[in-house]
This record gives sequence, C-alpha cells and structure tokens, in this order.
Amino acid sequence: MHIAICIFGLLRSSHYTINSYQSHIIQPIVDAGFTYEVLLHDYKFSGTQTITRNNEVIDSKLVDFTEWKLYEPSYYFEEDQDKFDRTVNVSDYLSHGDYWENDGVSMKNHIRALHSLQHLSHVVAERNTALTSTKKGNSKKFDYVIYARPDVYYTNDLPVQLIKLYPNKLLLPDFHRSCEGNEYNDRFAMGPPTPALIYGNRIDYLLKYSRHKAVQSESFVYDLLHEFKIPVLEIPFRFQRIRFSGSIHARDISIITVYEQQKDYTEYIPLFIKYIFQIESGSDSNHIGCSPHMRVSVADLQRLTDYFMNHKKPVLHQPIIELDLLYQEDITYKQRIEKSFQYNERLACRGNLRGANNSTSKCTY
Repeated sequence: MHIAICIFGLLRSSHYTINSYQSHIIQPIVDAGFTYEVLLHDYKFSGTQTITRNNEVIDSKLVDFTEWKLYEPSYYFEEDQDKFDRTVNVSDYLSHGDYWENDGVSMKNHIRALHSLQHLSHVVAERNTALTSTKKGNSKKFDYVIYARPDVYYTNDLPVQLIKLYPNKLLLPDFHRSCEGNEYNDRFAMGPPTPALIYGNRIDYLLKYSRHKAVQSESFVYDLLHEFKIPVLEIPFRFQRIRFSGSIHARDISIITVYEQQKDYTEYIPLFIKYIFQIESGSDSNHIGCSPHMRVSVADLQRLTDYFMNHKKPVLHQPIIELDLLYQEDITYKQRIEKSFQYNERLACRGNLRGANNSTSKCTY
C-alpha cells in the first residue's frame, strides 16, 4: 500500500511538533510495511497574521519559512498568502452570519486551510489519473490518503491496523465535535482516495453551503460527508494544537491520550480542570467520552488489533524539546496535566506569549 501524507496549512510551530509527527505518524506507517510520500502545501506571508480565537498574532519576521524541509516532501508548494487572499471576498461567505463573531477573521483562516487541502487533493488526483495501478518509472498510484496539520502535537501512534479492517471508510478523530452529533472533527482524516478526495475538495461546496447556513467548520464537514453518503468511522487518534509560541492550546491540555485511557484514567479529571473548563460531572470538554457516531473505541482497538502490544516509547529525533518530554515520562494523567500547565506558564514568563507579563519578579519558573 502506497500512502499520500498531505500536510496542509501554515507551518507555524513545526519545530515543536515534528518529533510527534515522525514518531506517531511516519514510524507506524513504516512498521506496517507501507510506503508513503509526503505532499506539502503551505503559505508565505508578510506582516502579521492574527489567529483571533487563540488571541495569537504571528509576525512573519519571526517565522522560519524553511521548516517545510523537516517533512522531506516529494512534492512541495509554497503559496503567497497575500495574493491568495486577494482572490477571496470573505463577506460572500457570511450571508448567514459569522459563526465565530470576529469580523470574518476565522472564516478567512478556514478558507485558507480548505484551499491548502484542495491543492494537495488535486496533486493526488492528478497522479492517480496519470498512472495505472502498476509502477511506472519512479511513481506509484496512491492507495490511501492522509490529511494532517503540521501545527498539532500527536500524542499516540496512528492506528494503521484499522486501514485493513476498514478499507472503505473515511477515518476521523474521535474528539472535538459535538456530543449531540451532526459534527465531525475537521483537523485530520485518512481513507481511500474516493472518500478522501471528497473531504479534501470541500471548498468547492463552501460558498453554496454558506448561502443556506452559517459556516461552522465541524458542522460543514459533517453535512458535506452526509450529503455524499461517505461512510465515516471515528477512531482514537488524539493530538493537541500548538501555538506559534510553542504553548499548548488551553482547551487541548486536558485531552486524554489513548495510552492514558487504556490505563483506565477516563473517569479521573482533576477538579481544577473541571473548574477552568466548566466541565460537568461525567463529561469532558473535548467530547472524548461521548459516541454520537460510529466509532472504534479504545477497548475496540485493544480487542481487534495488536495496537497496544506493539506500542513502544517513541524514538525521538534531536533536538528533543520540553514538549516531547511531557509524553516520555511514566506519569499519570493528573501529573501530565499539571506539568502541561507549568510548561505553558514557563513560556508565558519567558515572554513568548502575546500579552504575557515579562516581569521576572512575578514568575516562579
């Protein structure tokens, strides 16, 4: 099996996340005996870029636009974000209001991400159209497609065993969607080319969709896949969004890893986490505990595959950073949460976060 790994979006924190990508995506694919190619699309921009929902401003002067080399892609395209933005009238997509309520800033970022996805989807489709199923020259058809963001820290091995168990399904993460249903996590996907390319080309349907309903990213991907009758299965594959500064997105700190869940920490959420995120008893802010759609649970993964028997501590590439160490130590869920908050606080004290108080007299780290 030959897999296209499509890395899309802005490379804002790759030097923090690259070890998790190599150890939790690439290594399981190699261990399974599959071959792969990395296809990468990103943006280069000038000035500053605002991520309003994260209260984050990225200064282009501080961005290393050569970080794409960390992924060793066989295909790479860097797009001028300023030029692309001039081709899009964001207000066209807001006829039913701005779900994020930030004057179209999040909508613009969403459109950029979907365009990046589509660019890579076209590369996959063109390769497969041009080639027969047999190897021709140094190129091979893609039998499977993975879409992955570069700005997230992957906390467990990709369950590649599920590819053969569910060869015709689109596999999506089992968190960060509503427990009421009608939403899918839109930050990662993997599946055979036919359903994967519908997922990857969904920008084609965004404008028409926006004329009938306010765009919310998780609802949009659900509605589109439902309309095309794409068979979807949620899988236990977890990750945390990492900001430009290296800090963990506040909501994502409490995401329980698959290994922690397998050790039966699922019912234990520290009281201070419940207070911060207003988590009701028996629920969780990342919606891992609910099952609004068909899913492979952690228990299913243990029952159906050799996933946990084959698990080993990842071999990290140099340089190993503080973020990597949070998942190397043999600690409990509670301890990891506490260490994660301390990690974010240290970054804030070093002045790496927008709006951080740089007075060392108020820092304890």
